[in-house]
Amino acid sequence: MSLPELLCRAVRRVLRDVWDTCVLIGAALCGQQPWQDCPPRRAPAPPRPGHPERLADSIPLSTQERALWTDILGREPGTSRRDGPSV
Repeated sequence: MSLPELLCRAVRRVLRDVWDTCVLIGAALCGQQPWQDCPPRRAPAPPRPGHPERLADSIPLSTQERALWTDILGREPGTSRRDGPSV
C-alpha cells in the first residue's frame, strides 16, 4: 500500500470513530441511553491455530515466561481464574 492509501484509510477510521461518538453524545443529550441497548464488548478472539502469534499448547513455558504470565494474570498460567488467589 502506498502512503496516500494508508493516510486515507486512517482518516476514514478516525472520522468513523468521531461520527460514532457524536451519535452517542447526541442520543445521550436526547435522553436515550444507547450504550445500555448494545451487547457488552467481548475480548478479541485469540489467533487461529497455526498462526505465528499463537503458542503451541505442547511447548512448555520457560521459567521467565511463566513468572511473567503469573505476574500479568495474577495466577499460574494454565489454571482457571477460580483456582487462583481471590483479589
